[in-house]
Amino acid sequence: MERSDLLGLLGSRWALHILMALADGPMRFTDLRAALPAISAKVLTARLRELEANALVARLQFRSPMPGQGYGLSAAAQDLRPALDQIRRWTSARALTGASC
Repeated sequence: MERSDLLGLLGSRWALHILMALADGPMRFTDLRAALPAISAKVLTARLRELEANALVARLQFRSPMPGQGYGLSAAAQDLRPALDQIRRWTSARALTGASC
């Protein structure tokens, strides 16, 4: 994937929110929906497919205690964790102070 395509994907609506949620660890679809209540199921599904197709998200199989499917950061996307953590800290600090971006 070219840099401009990757940046476009990361800039697409909800992509960073999903990646930041998954940076905390793998999640089931329902857990992602609960963590991101403003996103519709349709948009979440579409964005997860895009992120998976571009090797940023990996589909996982959970075995216990409740078998099922979920999502996590791919091996390649693990390198993004420090950047995702920094974005989370920066946006949290801006939101708490009421500062404009």
